[in-house]
Amino acid sequence: MLQKKITTQSWGIDLSPEQATFLRTALGNDHELVLLPSKTLQNIPALDDNQPFVLWMSSACAKELEQISDTVVHSLIAAPKVLLLDSDYSPEDFESAYDYGFTDILRPPLSRERIADIMRRALEAHAFHHDMECMTREILLERELLERKNEILSFLLGFLANATESLDPTDLLQTAYSGLTKLLPVHAMHAVLWDRDENDSSLLSLHICAPDGTPAHQVWREALLEHARNTIGPDFAVTEINRLHLHSQTKQWAESLPDEKNMLTLPLTCGNERLGALMLVTSMERHLGRDQAIALDSAIRHFALSIKNVKRFRQMQMFADYDVLTKIHSRRHFETRLDEEMKRLMRYNEPVSMIMLDIDDFKQINDTRGHQVGDTVLREVASIVAQSIRATDYCARYGGEEFVILLPHTEYKKATALAERICEKVAAHTFLVDGDAPVNLTVSLGISSLNGNSMKNKQALICEADAALYTAKKKGKNCVCISPQAETTALAQQSAC
Repeated sequence: MLQKKITTQSWGIDLSPEQATFLRTALGNDHELVLLPSKTLQNIPALDDNQPFVLWMSSACAKELEQISDTVVHSLIAAPKVLLLDSDYSPEDFESAYDYGFTDILRPPLSRERIADIMRRALEAHAFHHDMECMTREILLERELLERKNEILSFLLGFLANATESLDPTDLLQTAYSGLTKLLPVHAMHAVLWDRDENDSSLLSLHICAPDGTPAHQVWREALLEHARNTIGPDFAVTEINRLHLHSQTKQWAESLPDEKNMLTLPLTCGNERLGALMLVTSMERHLGRDQAIALDSAIRHFALSIKNVKRFRQMQMFADYDVLTKIHSRRHFETRLDEEMKRLMRYNEPVSMIMLDIDDFKQINDTRGHQVGDTVLREVASIVAQSIRATDYCARYGGEEFVILLPHTEYKKATALAERICEKVAAHTFLVDGDAPVNLTVSLGISSLNGNSMKNKQALICEADAALYTAKKKGKNCVCISPQAETTALAQQSAC
């Protein structure tokens, strides 16, 4: 047996048995009439999506509207209200009915046609109301989606702008953390970055937010190394370990340990090149939404590009500041350093000395043994010089086979002693070249010196060292000469004492 299908529903409040019977007959079997007592008005159910199409109310029920709150009356407006008058109605009943928002008033005797017309209009109003609700929900949903997209767009714009503000990897990582906290519940971040040296070996830099000396620092260090080992292989060397000071991070999260449930590893990839990885500690309780995932992917790709640009900048800086062949400072960088030393000289009245070195008969080596041997000689002479000076001293390739050594806080006697040691080391060194006979050679060195009382400038310091070097060449090479001005200045200082 098929169950009767009810498609619509009306409420009848405080109806007489005759009114209820007539309405049920007029409404038909596909419409349900729910009868409720008049006291229902004091605690009427919420009119939600299952609200009745029509409220049929008796005259006695309508009079009770005067005694209930405005809130209840307002809640009744959602459905059409029809007043069923008794046989002894009065003109005042019409006035009060309109005051309380009744849409229709039926006088006895009741008419099927009139009820059918009321139901038709109620169904149309209900359909219109339903469509309006659907449209409202769609508009609210579209608004919510638009707000979410605006938030993600704002995140991306801010992240991309901040990711280009620095050329320091640590600063970039701290900026990236601040940006990611606006998209995800990120509480800590660690990173491993790698690069290649000239021998194609990997050089790693670790960036850990856990404090040094804590168990968390050691655990995250091993986790980062393990990730690098699984990605680029075991052939790497750790060049630096930096502490990440993350904004608004609590001690609890800074010292938290890796956990598969709360860790998100993001590889940094630029094109086909892997540059490292970020390890985020999060408290996400569900997977990322599609828009969040797309935004995160875009942000990480742009961040990887920023890291790539930092690497390129450092390479260009290396090419500009260092001589490619000898791996010591270039002449351009020497000019900058000399300016700094001259300012320090004038401020603190401390001496500064310069040694200019030239390889004897270098042209003959190039002409007779070839440029490959000449390059080997230049590299090894540069290595001897670099190993002979103090950490506070400075050496650079000045041009061709000439080198310059800058000695802060050093007067000419100590500079002379250093120059003589270098001269002896080079003369005793045997330069070996694969597949060729060994080479022995000498160098000539010239020394100049200034103190804070001198009125000379940096150009005078260079010219006097160059003149002293020329004197050493004229004396037969393989020797050290001091500029006459340096000796005169030293004698004047001794006389004054």
